[in-house]
Amino acid sequence: MERGSITLSGSLVAHKVGADDGTGEAIRIDGPFGRTGSADIGSSGDATYDVGGGRAPQNEEGSPDTARLLVRKLRELGQEWSDPVRVDGGDIDCRATDGACVPNVQVTRAAPPDVWQSLATAGKAHKETDADAAADALMEAVNRKARLPPAQLGGLVLAIDARETPVFATLTNCIGEALRREANLRSVLVAIY
Repeated sequence: MERGSITLSGSLVAHKVGADDGTGEAIRIDGPFGRTGSADIGSSGDATYDVGGGRAPQNEEGSPDTARLLVRKLRELGQEWSDPVRVDGGDIDCRATDGACVPNVQVTRAAPPDVWQSLATAGKAHKETDADAAADALMEAVNRKARLPPAQLGGLVLAIDARETPVFATLTNCIGEALRREANLRSVLVAIY
């Protein structure tokens, strides 16, 4: 019998859906740059997440991939968008067009900076959270970018990269409700890539 091997490139995602018996949800990611991410969500909404392996992301690393995921989702929704192109310099990471509109895409990471600092110094990061704390972390990510000059904000699309921190993706319904309450909005669409 001949032995074979499998070589994976890109990402691998494993997802265990929560069951009716009260067990929670779990996600494991083998992602880009040798990093791994995991999330465990209890039936009551409490959660833990970990990031490990590889090095902490640097600067705009991963921005083009996140912008491509955003454009792919917009196309699935029936919109016609060009492939995003990388823009060097300033506060714009990528640019895509949908005919007359040329939005600038700014990518930011969902997890707070201390997660990436722990990964850089200890090679891993662990956090305990819940939907409200995750919503607070997302609001902080948005607020960091809201400090940009007003002239830049008008044509900016903010894409939140949660590819290595899947806890934000699994709690999106709860996070959306928490953001709606906090900002006193009628509705919130949370799309995390």
